[in-house]
Amino acid sequence: MGPMAAHFGALVRERADGSWSLPFRPLDIVASEDLVHGDHWSDWVAGTCPALLVRAAHGVIPADMAAAMRDRRPGTRMVELDADHVVYANDPAGFADAVNEFLSSL
Repeated sequence: MGPMAAHFGALVRERADGSWSLPFRPLDIVASEDLVHGDHWSDWVAGTCPALLVRAAHGVIPADMAAAMRDRRPGTRMVELDADHVVYANDPAGFADAVNEFLSSL
């Protein structure tokens, strides 16, 4: 599992046949990742409910794209945390604070 062991290691389970596996197919994560590439602006701006965009300062969403996401969809609040892509795991307190503040504002 490489660097993902910290996130998925505790999920490994022994099966009835004595083998070990995760409760999901890792290739499904790869397939899901492939689907996020492309132009999804129409989907993003079609939403009308308030949105919280939590951007990781060391993550995969460039700062200019995150700003465009915030600016192009009314009601979007953006919070940037000093974390990598897995924000909720790298800064759980900051993530929880951001979500709680956002939900309290609704």
